[in-house]
Amino acid sequence: MAETALAKSDNGTKDIAAVAREYLSSGYFEYLTKGKPLDQAVKDAVVIIAKGKEMGLPSLLSLQKLYVVYGQVTCAVELMIGLAARSKVVTWGVVEEDDQHCKYQVTRHDTPQPISYAAEFSLTDAKRMGLVKEGGAWQRQPRTMCRKRAASIAFREVCPDIIGGMYLFDELGVQTIPHPTDWDKEEPVIEDGEFVLDPDVVTPQDLEAEQEPPPDESATMTNEELLAFRKDLKDVCGEFDVVGKDRVHGEYQVALEGVGLDGDTNPRQLTMHQGTAVLAQVREQLTPQ
Repeated sequence: MAETALAKSDNGTKDIAAVAREYLSSGYFEYLTKGKPLDQAVKDAVVIIAKGKEMGLPSLLSLQKLYVVYGQVTCAVELMIGLAARSKVVTWGVVEEDDQHCKYQVTRHDTPQPISYAAEFSLTDAKRMGLVKEGGAWQRQPRTMCRKRAASIAFREVCPDIIGGMYLFDELGVQTIPHPTDWDKEEPVIEDGEFVLDPDVVTPQDLEAEQEPPPDESATMTNEELLAFRKDLKDVCGEFDVVGKDRVHGEYQVALEGVGLDGDTNPRQLTMHQGTAVLAQVREQLTPQ
């Protein structure tokens, strides 16, 4: 079978538009093609792939985790975490959280003095911004949604270069994976020519004043976190048609070694940071290069 633009996407032998058109013709990326002409969808895909290349991401991963919303390239929070893990100079974690709020801290270690920033997002913030809808994600999963928002703010403050300065797609007013037909239903809030995106954040000085102890990065995952990790591992592998207990475990063992851990490490021995790094490594090793 002749080599396609898809197969050549990352070695420069075909232009990005040809690559984008072939990916879109697969029918897999309906969220990009639904409700608009193919030529416009190709233009959006070109922007996404180009943005991904700036950050060293394969074309397929870019199309899966980057989204064009109101002319800006946005992303999913797991991509922010993956980029931070790949940098090997950033640590992150939840300082405190419950069903009403989350405080999330990110620290950068490649500077003369580590730079830390903590951001807080609450269900009250979400209600004030009109995000809580009947039956929506903010009503069904308030803890998860608060964590995502707080994490996005913290990563953007500490390492905008590492995450490409991106926002989450729902920070621009789109509550699910962006569909062009949804964009006409609501407009982003704009004041003085700028998107109104974030609530106030908590500064490192605020944290010091509160004398909050730093998160214990050496603590292993709780039972709840372990269950979520195993589900996420299965889901990531499933995205690449890697199914079955033995195959998933095999990818897990390879990923352990890829992040500098023993291949026989039991998931119960992992910290939250290590678990996140392992998930990012699994995705990286399964993504076609």
